[in-house]
Amino acid sequence: MIDQANRKMEHAFPALDEGELQKAIDLFTDAIRLKPQFTLLYVNQASVFVKLQKPNATIRGCDRACDLNPNSAQSYKWRGQAHMLLGHWEEAARDFTLACQLDYNEDTNAVLKKVQPRVGKIAAHQEQYEQKCELREIQERLERVKLALEVEERIQREENYWQNIIRKSYRQLKFFITLLDPRVLIAFLDAVWNPENIYKYRDTQKLIKLTCKTGLNVVSQK
Repeated sequence: MIDQANRKMEHAFPALDEGELQKAIDLFTDAIRLKPQFTLLYVNQASVFVKLQKPNATIRGCDRACDLNPNSAQSYKWRGQAHMLLGHWEEAARDFTLACQLDYNEDTNAVLKKVQPRVGKIAAHQEQYEQKCELREIQERLERVKLALEVEERIQREENYWQNIIRKSYRQLKFFITLLDPRVLIAFLDAVWNPENIYKYRDTQKLIKLTCKTGLNVVSQK
């Protein structure tokens, strides 16, 4: 099976040189079935997928190659090319960087330099977006606080209003309760009929308070 896989791979390269890309893919695929642990087969197949503009297939093959051999620079190189086709600039830069670290190559480094400015723009855009989101969140918090304060202020106004109503009602209630006392009522009517009679009731505290509230403050003036 290993010999068959090697023959498939040997036939794939001439097909690749002649531009028969799909035939090369098929031969590499057959070789992989026969020899699934051979990293180079996945790498070579991935290089053809890039030429066929099939980035997802390239990434799947390179992922498998990286699993088999994490130190394969070619796997990261071709996966970076696939990410470029998809517009995944950050992933592409990361793969090209790994490829150069494992096995420095001028061509790979040149592609990395082309990708890095795009990554910088993406990072700047992402930072601006995060700042806008943060500012929006702060504004939303302030709006919630403002709304809460307005609600609290309205509740306080309503409480003050009802407390004032209760106090007034209580004073009026005390006034009428006082009038219910027959002695006070008789004295009050007597004083209303003739204010001079108020002096007869100067020792009646309830009457004094009542007359002060109604304007008959003769005792106080005296």
